Amino acid sequence: MPDEVTQEWRRPPLSRERIVWTALAIVDADGLDGLTMRRLGKDLDVTTMAVYHHFPNKSALYDGIVEAVMAEIDVSADDSSAPFRARLKTAARAYRDVLAAHPNALQVLIARGPRTTGALVPVETLIGIFRDAGFSPADAMAGMDVTAATVRGAALVVLDQHLDSSVETTNAVAGDLAATLPTDRFPHLLEALASGSLYDLTGEFEIGLETLVRGFEARLDDARRQPAGFRGSATQSGPIA
Repeated sequence: MPDEVTQEWRRPPLSRERIVWTALAIVDADGLDGLTMRRLGKDLDVTTMAVYHHFPNKSALYDGIVEAVMAEIDVSADDSSAPFRARLKTAARAYRDVLAAHPNALQVLIARGPRTTGALVPVETLIGIFRDAGFSPADAMAGMDVTAATVRGAALVVLDQHLDSSVETTNAVAGDLAATLPTDRFPHLLEALASGSLYDLTGEFEIGLETLVRGFEARLDDARRQPAGFRGSATQSGPIA
């Protein structure tokens, strides 16, 4: 009996934060399919009903996981005095780093998205980067969505934990694929495979990010060259700065 009392006394009190971080640890280790209320209660050493007291259903728990992941994005790295392109790249890389740390949580982020005030802090920061550069509210929102979708898309590529991107494996995959392709039908693909860039995921992400930034900069420059009246009418037919 004393041992049971001591064990109960040493157990951390159950809180929303403890539940969420335990749930995220389960998702990190075993994927979203591994997360059940029963498993969560077992890992917390509490009853399932105790978990339901804090989270009435899985949707609420998923929102908590999304908030926990989004809270790891380092918004303090944003330097409001830096140029737009530097700020946007910093924000995109910070989001990618967090998704790389929690690849199994990506499914929840895509399905639910940030809905709580805590989860929306990085969203506010990213929209602010576009607004500070001179984008309209509509274009700032669109820019945030496109940037986030680009980062999530890049994260999906590395979701497979068994992907071996070593030089040896990359060359072997490229060689095996190239050997099956007729040169007259796939000259460009064969040329690309021979370049040795297959699965250079970081390099590809940086190319995509640079292209994205240049596109945003060009859109903003084009909008600034338009007469005020034309710009207003264009805004009605589609977002434009």
